Amino acid sequence: NNATGEVDSYSLHSGKFLGSSEACSEGRLLAESSRAYARSGNVVFDDRLLAFVYNFWDGNTVLRYSDHVVQLKPKAEIQKIQDSMSVTDATVAMLLTRRSITRKHEADGSSHETNGKSYDLKSILKTIDDLNKNRIDGKQQSPVKMDSLDKVCVAIELLMALKNKASTNTNIQPEEEIPKLEKFIRSWYPQIILHISDEVYQGESVESQLQAAGWKMPKVSVAFHEWKEVHRQEVYR
Repeated sequence: NNATGEVDSYSLHSGKFLGSSEACSEGRLLAESSRAYARSGNVVFDDRLLAFVYNFWDGNTVLRYSDHVVQLKPKAEIQKIQDSMSVTDATVAMLLTRRSITRKHEADGSSHETNGKSYDLKSILKTIDDLNKNRIDGKQQSPVKMDSLDKVCVAIELLMALKNKASTNTNIQPEEEIPKLEKFIRSWYPQIILHISDEVYQGESVESQLQAAGWKMPKVSVAFHEWKEVHRQEVYR
């Protein structure tokens, strides 16, 4: 949640944050009880009055108010969404934090403005790790690590700079570099939601969140210099 800098629970239905991560656990329990109720041949409504009318008065309520019948997503689908959002949001927090302190760059000796954001990344990654330990599907998931996330963020900075044409004073060809960067990023985190065009839920992508946060992207020359170093390390790893 960029407004609080904390990992908060988010409602896919309302598109709003609901509070601490505990609300997510409570929601899981409620969803599971609703699934069990539905498996018994019952109908779950999102309105108590309609549920009362259906159960004690008029069975046709389910037909007339079908838009109030709760259709719960399968656990596997919910977990997939959780995985994507966790990695995507952690990446955005890292991107906003890595340039929150003005830094000198050897590429051109320039300094860059701060983004005015600084998040407790260790706390964020710990919360994500805790969520992974209590997964809906019970499967083990590798933790998101700071060093790999930083490498991915270097690639994303260049990707976004090239996509938005942050500088034209280079010989870099965006149509050649962008596919390479996307491949590298997804080799680490295939579930990440990079572009607005990838979104299922409005505003969930890295691109959308950076725009909403007023992220100040680096110059292409600076981002490319950092990317070359990351790429060199990966080649010889």
